[in-house]
Amino acid sequence: MRQKFGLPSIILLGINAIIGSGIFLLPSKGMAIAGGMSAFVILVDALLVICLALCFAELAGKFKENGGAYIYAREAFGEFVGFEVGLMKWFVNIISWAALANALATVVGSLWPAMASSHQIIVATSIISLSLVNYLGVDLAKYINNLSTVGKLLPLFAIVLFGIFTIDYNHTMSFISQSVRQGFPEGGSFAAAVLLMFYAFTGFESLAIAAEDLENPKKNIPIAIISVITFVSLFYFLLQFISIGSLGQELANSKAPLAEVAKSWWGEAGFQALVIGSVISIGGINVAISFFTPRMGVALANHQHLPVTMAKLSRFGTPGISILVSTTLVLPLALSGSFTKLVIINVVARFAQYLPTCLAVLYLRAKRPDIKGTFRIPLGPTVPILALLITCWLISESSVEKL
Repeated sequence: MRQKFGLPSIILLGINAIIGSGIFLLPSKGMAIAGGMSAFVILVDALLVICLALCFAELAGKFKENGGAYIYAREAFGEFVGFEVGLMKWFVNIISWAALANALATVVGSLWPAMASSHQIIVATSIISLSLVNYLGVDLAKYINNLSTVGKLLPLFAIVLFGIFTIDYNHTMSFISQSVRQGFPEGGSFAAAVLLMFYAFTGFESLAIAAEDLENPKKNIPIAIISVITFVSLFYFLLQFISIGSLGQELANSKAPLAEVAKSWWGEAGFQALVIGSVISIGGINVAISFFTPRMGVALANHQHLPVTMAKLSRFGTPGISILVSTTLVLPLALSGSFTKLVIINVVARFAQYLPTCLAVLYLRAKRPDIKGTFRIPLGPTVPILALLITCWLISESSVEKL
């Protein structure tokens, strides 16, 4: 009998899919464009993500096929819209890989300052090396995934647990209050801050993509999505609040903010431990995205949405052509954009999946009542409409060049 993920494993899978490079690098970016208000920006992002996650949860309760947003768009709006959403998912993976390669190079430069000037060399080397490993069929993903999970969660939990009992709450709240009175730093804006820090929440939608590998997906995925988002929202708020309380204004200039927090408490050993943990974490995520991105191209080719040659296997049993095409698209993108700009492009591209999903909730309720589900969002159409309005506002207000 085929082994599947049970509910506890699904929840852990969702947490691992969300917590990655974003939270290691974005606290300083949020501080730079939102000041002390960045902690409250996290809460705004949490509201948006919860609205979106509830939409995915309702639709996940209706379907058990792989595909997530692609399935929802196709069932609600037809094959053509489904194709557009599926193609966008592949592009999102490409952009994510480019952003993660930059994140890896940034963290490596923080750990070994002599490597900081070789940022683009590290980016190119990581992409080409992982593509070659992927092509040769070396199965490293499951080992590195386990290592990266431990590597990223343990130091983050250490910061939260130690920080809760260490920071000066009165001083921190005074700093945040002063930041609120002063307004956003020059060049910053509320919409830009929300959009940038939203990146750290992305990935929750991935649970529905692998529905067929999950036990009782129509019941368990909605529970897992809601549980994961609740946990991650609280966890991120605490990390941002603790980072502000520990570093103050210096947080805005840090290239490895959580590592600098650890350094302020535990000295150089703490800094090295956090940076090594982030390298392990981001390296593991790079391995995963390098594996999944070509397979997304194969899935589209199998459904004749891309040339069928994309699905052709090499003599090693791997999708060689799709790996080559994906790498060719990722490499120049990674070398041409900074981590921050790639984050913004990634988030806006993901909205192209989120919008059809929100609309699909409303459409399927009205036009396909025969499709029964295990979960229905309370408050009628309020939540999907709110998610649509906030998403459209963010897209209209965002600008890569402002960051």
